[in-house]
Amino acid sequence: MAVLKLENGTLHTDLIHIAQELAPLNIQINRQTVGDNPRLQHLLAQDSLNEDEKEQVLKAIDSYFEQLQQTAVALCIDVLNTHDIKLARKLYSFLKPNDVLLGDRAFCAYADMFAIKQLDCDAVFRKHQSRATTLRKGKIIGDSDKLVTWYKPKRCPKGLNQEEFNALPPSITVLLMN
Repeated sequence: MAVLKLENGTLHTDLIHIAQELAPLNIQINRQTVGDNPRLQHLLAQDSLNEDEKEQVLKAIDSYFEQLQQTAVALCIDVLNTHDIKLARKLYSFLKPNDVLLGDRAFCAYADMFAIKQLDCDAVFRKHQSRATTLRKGKIIGDSDKLVTWYKPKRCPKGLNQEEFNALPPSITVLLMN
């Protein structure tokens, strides 16, 4: 079940309405279908299935469960000994081009923004409180949107090795939205 709560408090639970609200932001909803096969749809509409029919349904949706299992395994790796950002980075391998990654301000790191863009994906994060914002710099592109340049940190941050740090570009352009 999907839920979208707007700033005015309006709740949307219907995927069509949610998609309509997100479309102006160029955000698309991806969902895993359990099959477009007419035979499978017919089986799923039945009140009960025999053993052979159950097997057909399970085979048809096997790839869905395989993907779900891979995601769950990635989330559980070293969960007791690993910081959230390190676990999140392991999930990047599951991103497909044009996916949008949502996260809180802990994930708004220079290296992550670059890595996500290299995967041809986008990210929506709250700006980390330690990152200064000035209204004098950047290119205004909307009522409360502007393009700004972020510069590579001077020192290698925790969570990156020196080789990963050296591979980062000197600057990246990000869209800040208020």
